[in-house]
Amino acid sequence: PIIYSFHPDVVSFLNDKKEEGAAYDVQNNAALYNMLPRWVIDEDVDEGGEIKNLTQIMASYFDTLHLQIHSLSTLREATYSTYASASVSSSAKPLPFADKLLEGLGLKAPELFVDSEIIEKLTSRDEKRNFEEELHDIKNLIYHNIYNNLAYIYKSKGTEKSFRNLIRCFGIDDELVRFNIYGENALYKLRDNYRSTVVNKNVINFDNPDRFSANIYQYPSGSEIGYLTGSTALT
Repeated sequence: PIIYSFHPDVVSFLNDKKEEGAAYDVQNNAALYNMLPRWVIDEDVDEGGEIKNLTQIMASYFDTLHLQIHSLSTLREATYSTYASASVSSSAKPLPFADKLLEGLGLKAPELFVDSEIIEKLTSRDEKRNFEEELHDIKNLIYHNIYNNLAYIYKSKGTEKSFRNLIRCFGIDDELVRFNIYGENALYKLRDNYRSTVVNKNVINFDNPDRFSANIYQYPSGSEIGYLTGSTALT
């Protein structure tokens, strides 16, 4: 991969995109700058293009405002974002007010990570480790996960499924926390009960065009081989 911005391929790509964008701006009749009178544009070209820079700032703000208005009606939708790490754009991060969504549906959202130190909040690290994500992003992601599953949690309120679903919103599965139910002075009938869980297994994925030509050999025992040995015996 290319890691330097001064690589010839990167420089050539940026120049091509700048020329492509400049050509589009010239032909874009909907641009704010092109809506100005011709004599204003001519004087601005002679005086350094300050009006063009000003209209660019205004247009950038209007684009941001348009996207915000468009997303306003979708803020309360129960959707899973593509947020994966802090390296992605801010638009893919969890909502910073996800706790308010929970309170709007009747669930009081307590403050998470209240015992965190200043260094952990500001630099995303402690004395020994560097965190992969920022604490406030993790907190908002947990809130949003609970919000997405809140309808199911309410419907199964008071049951083991409800508590298990709530804990899994924190990224904790049965390998860390498992519920045991005990009854006082109650009769317990032994049954062959089954528990649904998620198990990670190492597999090989052949569902890719680059792996269609792979050969798979299966043998009932490890002593068998995948070729015919030479022999002088006549058959």
